[in-house]
Amino acid sequence: MTDIIFPIFQRDLSALFGDPDETAEYLTTMDFTEFAEAFAGVLDYQGNPWGLKIYGHELLEAPLRRAFQYLVERGLAGELQTYDGCFNIRQMKGGSGYSVHSWGLAVDLNAVYNRFGQEPTFSSDFVRCFADCGFEWGGLWTPDRYRDGMHFQLPLIRLRTGPLAPIPWKPQET
Repeated sequence: MTDIIFPIFQRDLSALFGDPDETAEYLTTMDFTEFAEAFAGVLDYQGNPWGLKIYGHELLEAPLRRAFQYLVERGLAGELQTYDGCFNIRQMKGGSGYSVHSWGLAVDLNAVYNRFGQEPTFSSDFVRCFADCGFEWGGLWTPDRYRDGMHFQLPLIRLRTGPLAPIPWKPQET
């Protein structure tokens, strides 16, 4: 996957990776156990202690690791309370086509506090940790009925400006 040029856009996912496939070679288990101490209280979507592993697209690993590192360095790790999923082949909520989760290029965090279509609760500093690593945050989506405050995705819908706009990921920064 070294020939991918960032930013990547949601509209190009099928052309880049084909239709979503549970057996795709780009899917991998990412291990984030180096953050075990900082994320000791984080639960999974079933309410169990999160095992610090995420199954998703290999392109997600480096920027997500960097975002988690920023949460720790910036004293925001306590704001992460639940990990609620990554890879899930399904249709997009509130839209047409496949969800970015279908390629394992998005994560949902603190879902119970950031329901689809509701006002998000993450601090701007928390969101900035992900935006600094190239993630688009669903909490910025409009109209409000499409707002998805739990959702962070690596592919962009469009280039954005503003304090929480994603800075496109540069793989050489890993």
